[in-house]
This record gives sequence, C-alpha cells and structure tokens, in this order.
Amino acid sequence: MTSRAPARLADLAFDVDVFFHGQVCGRFGLDTSADGRLGFHIVISGACWAHAAALPAPRRLQSGDALLFGRAVPHVISDAREHRDRRDPEAVVALGTRTGLPATGLLCGYFKARNAVAEEWLRSFPDCCVVEGARTATRWPLELARLMAGEAAAGRDSATCLASRVAELFLAMSLREHCEREAGASRLVRARRDPRLRDVLDAIDADLARKWTVAELAARSGMCRAKFAAWFARELGCPPIAYLRSRRMQVAERLARSGDLGDAQLAGEVGYRSVSAFRRHFREHCGGTTVAGRSRHGLAAGP
Repeated sequence: MTSRAPARLADLAFDVDVFFHGQVCGRFGLDTSADGRLGFHIVISGACWAHAAALPAPRRLQSGDALLFGRAVPHVISDAREHRDRRDPEAVVALGTRTGLPATGLLCGYFKARNAVAEEWLRSFPDCCVVEGARTATRWPLELARLMAGEAAAGRDSATCLASRVAELFLAMSLREHCEREAGASRLVRARRDPRLRDVLDAIDADLARKWTVAELAARSGMCRAKFAAWFARELGCPPIAYLRSRRMQVAERLARSGDLGDAQLAGEVGYRSVSAFRRHFREHCGGTTVAGRSRHGLAAGP
C-alpha cells in the first residue's frame, strides 16, 4: 500500500462530526467511550495523556499528535499519566485564549466511512493508534495544528468551519501514515482481514510480555506448527518470532518516548528477561540509537 497510498488518499472520504474544539484547563479526564462511535482526538496545543486498554501503556500526546479509534473502545484523555476517574476540566475556553491554568488545545469528534475505500481501510484498522506529528516525514500534523491555533488566536469566524475540514484531512492522512509506518505496512493491513491471523496478532498485542512460542500461536489459528509458520511468513513477510520481536521493539520505543521507565522496566514491559539482550535488540531496531537516546528527554534536544 505504500506505493499506492498517495493515489488512494483522494478516495478516502469520511463524514466527520466535530463535537469539541477548544482548550481544557487544569486537571481533567475526558471519556467519550459511551458514545459507541469511531472517534479521534487531535492535540492542537499543549500536551495530554491517552489511556486505553488497546494501548500498551498511557501515552503522552503533544501538539500535532492524533489519537484515532478505528473501533469504539473505552478510552480517557487526561492531564496526567496517572488517572483513575473521569473528571470535568477546571475550565474550558476557546482555542487561543490566554489562561492562568495549564491548558491543552483539542479537536475531538467522531467519524464514519463515506465510501467503500474508507470502509475497507477501517475494517483492517487496529483498535486505536497514535500518529505522532513530529515523526511524519513532512510534519504535516504540526502544520495543521498550527493552522488551527492561528485561526483561533486571530478570532476568525472561519475557525469553526475549518475544524471539520482539518479533522477530515487529519483522518485521511493519519490512516495513510499509519499504514506506511507500522510494521508490515500494507501486508499488515491485508493480513488483519483474515480472522485467524487477526486473532493471533491481537493475542500478541494483548500480552506482549508473554513468552510466546510458535506452537502456541499456531494453536490459536487452528493450524499445525509447520503450516502456521509458513503461512504467517507468507502473509506478513517475516517468521512469527521475528514479528513478535519487532512488535516488542515498537512498543519499547513508544514507551521510551512517552515515559520515564528505565531499561530494566522497559525490558520487562515487553517480555525480556535479559536487559542486555533487550538493549541489543533495541539498538538494532532503532539503527544504533540507545534506549536513552529515544527517551522523551533525549528527543527534546533533537531537531
């Protein structure tokens, strides 16, 4: 899909319902799960934390980041990593408004596919994913976030109308970005259409720290070990254990970026008993970068 994605981007059409664009201030915990629709949260300014069972750990979101729910799954957006209960914001003000409280600018809404192409993409989409604005090749999410913030700060009447258009563009480009960046790109999207393989992939993500064997994964698919291993490699382009390691490294990289966990804690979170083996695989996955180099503090000094 990577080679065809730009041409198909124009075919991705959604009906977007923006229910909020503004700043939430102070302490807050926003839960829109009960609405039961596909949803999104786009960070326009400031920062917040995303909490969901579909995420391996609380995820820090910054300006230009988007949290997309390909299915209606329970989730909370809050001001802090540690969160237990829903909490209304101490204040809600318009984007661009100065406030004495810490503030996070958000664009939130629901969406549904408008055509068969969008339906196809959403059927293969994970429960939720984060598109990091700073990691996209052209930094387009950051530019869209700046556009929204600038319109609001200028007090233009067009800001409300612009919100829905920005959200729709964000959705289309985020879907493309996800499929281009995630492991297996187009292979993974296609593979998830098979319920047997989707069950195996979901099981891995749900218990990444488990000491999985090929035989255990094969049993989930209803196949013998040899047949499963060949089928998995054909569909995903790599053996099951190589895929498992790649997923562990992806999650470790995300945790290193968004949290303050040490190497030993990170290793344990993704199923490594040996910290040295974890560090070696992390460096291989990240092209020689150490865990410390991928941490939130390390990234702050980058471009």
